[in-house]
Amino acid sequence: MFPRLTDFHKFALALLLLLAALFTQQKVVLNGDVYEYTVMSVALASHLSPDIQSADLHKVQRLLPQYAPYFQATEEGIKAGKQMPSSGFYRARDSNVYSIHFFSYSALAVLPLLAFEKIGVDPFQSFWFVNLVFVFILGLSLYRFFGSAARTCIGLALFVLCGGFNYGLWSSPECMSAAAVLSAMLLFATGAPVFAGLLAGLASTQNPPIVCFLALGPVLHLCLHYQRGLSFRANLRNTLDRRMLAGIAAGTALFLLPICFSLLTFGVPNIIAKTAASPSLMTPGRLHSFFFDWNQGMIIGIPGVWIGCAVLWWRCRRSKSTDEQWRLSLVVLCNLGLALALAIPALATTNWNSAAVGMMRYVFWGAMPFLFLFLFLLRQQRRLPVVLLLFIAALQVQCAYSAQLYSELGLSSMAKFMLRKAPAWYNPDPEIFVERTVRQDGITLDTGKYYAYDLDGQHKKLMFHESSRTIDTELCGPNKLLSLDTHVAAAGFGWHYINGPVRCDTVQTLSFTEFKNGRVQFNSGWSRLEQVRPEADYDWNGIWSDGPSSTMTIAVEPARPVQGVKIFAHYFGNNQRTRVVVNGEDMGWVDLRKRDFLQVKQDVDRPLASLKIELTHEAPHDPATDPAIPRRLGMFVHAVALR
Repeated sequence: MFPRLTDFHKFALALLLLLAALFTQQKVVLNGDVYEYTVMSVALASHLSPDIQSADLHKVQRLLPQYAPYFQATEEGIKAGKQMPSSGFYRARDSNVYSIHFFSYSALAVLPLLAFEKIGVDPFQSFWFVNLVFVFILGLSLYRFFGSAARTCIGLALFVLCGGFNYGLWSSPECMSAAAVLSAMLLFATGAPVFAGLLAGLASTQNPPIVCFLALGPVLHLCLHYQRGLSFRANLRNTLDRRMLAGIAAGTALFLLPICFSLLTFGVPNIIAKTAASPSLMTPGRLHSFFFDWNQGMIIGIPGVWIGCAVLWWRCRRSKSTDEQWRLSLVVLCNLGLALALAIPALATTNWNSAAVGMMRYVFWGAMPFLFLFLFLLRQQRRLPVVLLLFIAALQVQCAYSAQLYSELGLSSMAKFMLRKAPAWYNPDPEIFVERTVRQDGITLDTGKYYAYDLDGQHKKLMFHESSRTIDTELCGPNKLLSLDTHVAAAGFGWHYINGPVRCDTVQTLSFTEFKNGRVQFNSGWSRLEQVRPEADYDWNGIWSDGPSSTMTIAVEPARPVQGVKIFAHYFGNNQRTRVVVNGEDMGWVDLRKRDFLQVKQDVDRPLASLKIELTHEAPHDPATDPAIPRRLGMFVHAVALR
């Protein structure tokens, strides 16, 4: 009477029942960009439009009284006509206010939200429902990939232990994005490019870097299905068939939806890029942080998967033919490339230390290429590597559990260990270090201050900015500077770390008094001495350069050999650096605003009696362009320090 269920249908039914049970047992965690996604869902459910109206804010205040002050402040900002009524919301060209996040995730939650309201269930359980739908899709994709319920369960368990446990309940699209990316990779690998393209495109509407997969997905398919007997053109033609092109087109169309919406609404392709991102933040230091930060990097999220990939790749290379080894290498490279492609655009975010459980939210979905690589290598094994899987499971359970023990305003156990035992080996992004040691979100870093991680009343690690004029005095006292032996490491964006004990050297600082008495002689290429205030150490008591180059001579005491010299200067106009030659030794182009000393080489048997410093200016002022300034100014020197 009833059709016989296949193994696939039995698995799908069992997974559906399991997820339904989970749904009834767990409550959604309102975290992430909770303000934006909740009110957008209410707005879409109420008037089928994502613009935020007073009635929407009143309703969400009733549903979420704990967040009522925020939504009330947002409404007041809207009524006051503010461009940004509150963080996360922006006034459009039509004078309506919208979230800076696109509304696809909220739109997916609308139907369950309306249904839950009718039956008396918390309407925001709709986000938990949406997340579980994508986990269900992932389960079906895994079964298609493995053809085995046991291996599919391993894949689902790893997804849960690689971020799903930490973010699955969140009312934000991280779980949806991660499940969609991994599902898309599995579907591309198994010849279902249309569904793969749709999933990747949908995920990219909320997290735009995921669109990179639409370019690398076909490359992955080509690597997996490349036939050595055919030409490259023939293989490419087989890959880019109608279904593949349709999948790419479908995904691209979805990706373009928020861009078109943002252009029509705000006049820019991406309002988040305008209000909450900056390309200047995309640095190698941040890329290292994405993968290897001990507080929120990938290293604390999927170390077991990394180890598993390495072990299984080594096993595959030993057991496979040359052709298969070549294919495996291409698949590995493709996944590494995709991991980088997902990571690099995410580096531009201004809020790098954002709300997180363990590894940061971007890292969760950015880790999916590694999880796919492990699953692909696992599929190559005839028998399951039970011992390896148990080791990976134990390590990932520990990672998932440890992530629950601290917030984005705390330090992980590994970060604490590194800061206490090996501070020189952990130099996090400045924002991460400060917000997690001060335990305060949204701190604006003050370049005039230093920040420290203290243990037993002593600085284990401290951070200062290279523009700080007081760091040496604060740490060493008057007439002293940080020793060259002090371990200093770059933190990024002009910040530096001092790891371990602070060592100081006595220095001579020659300022306006020494300029006047001839201890420092300004030979050529200089204007006149200028004194703004009577204090000898005031920053604007000194002398301007005048011309393309300048020369100064400093008398030194042979009994006190000089190891280094530092020129304290301010630049004028477009000057950003200076070519420095000390006693004939070319130091290259130097930014004199930085605190580094220029090393002075000398013969121990023949102590120096003076230092001759020749300076070439990068862009001296041209009076022809501005007759009001007749001098050819390059920089203003107000002090010289001798170490």
